Amino acid sequence: MATRPRGTSPPHGKCSSLKSVAVRAFVLTALACGGCAVAVPAVTSAAGSVPEVEQHLEQGKGASFWAARYDDVVKATLRAGDKLSLKLKDKKIEEQHAHIRMSDDMNEEIALFIERRTDTVTSVHFDAGSQEFAGFAHLLARQIAHELKDANAFAVDWSDDGQ
Repeated sequence: MATRPRGTSPPHGKCSSLKSVAVRAFVLTALACGGCAVAVPAVTSAAGSVPEVEQHLEQGKGASFWAARYDDVVKATLRAGDKLSLKLKDKKIEEQHAHIRMSDDMNEEIALFIERRTDTVTSVHFDAGSQEFAGFAHLLARQIAHELKDANAFAVDWSDDGQ
């Protein structure tokens, strides 16, 4: 098996097939887990190659870690909720953490706890209330990623896909 120099990416076809295998493995693991309390980490590509890692924790709950400043993630979360026409139910923003609750037109709620971890890393814990509504929380996470990307707010650039 040929080796490639350190710091170089595999040829495009190999990278795509590796991603495909990784995605399939994650989906199968998630299906097998069926909402259990085991954390299943996955690097997402919500808005291309964005610096975010997400974990499914249990029924309708998850956590994600973003390579972005706390203030930027809070602002992006509020913009994302607005773009998805979510109603802001509650918002408590403090220096190190924020609690935000949003709902859809059917009054299903998503609660978010956003916390500053370092100058350039922010965690977001979400509780969608049920496994059925967790998909909507993932849609919100994708929109947050787009908002951060559009604002050029990521602290690192993973666009070279050298993961």
